[in-house]
Amino acid sequence: MEPLLLEPQHAYETLADALRLFHESQDHPTSHAITELQAAVERITEAWQRCEAQRVTREKEFRYHVVRLKILLAGAHQTLEALYEAHLLKAA
Repeated sequence: MEPLLLEPQHAYETLADALRLFHESQDHPTSHAITELQAAVERITEAWQRCEAQRVTREKEFRYHVVRLKILLAGAHQTLEALYEAHLLKAA
């Protein structure tokens, strides 16, 4: 098991880096960039779910990072949804 799965701060940093790289290519995101972001969101969502289960019993700092990760994940999901909707509009 990756250490990332139990460390919400590390998971947050990993997703933040993936989003930063994606937004740097935002003018013309390639299918590779989109796939990389989707894969990161999937991995980090799994990590968040594992951390969320432990949030109530862990220390305050751990809980803080789990909530912060959840907020970043919501933003990443919105980014992917917007891309999907934009693709549908172009196809229509």
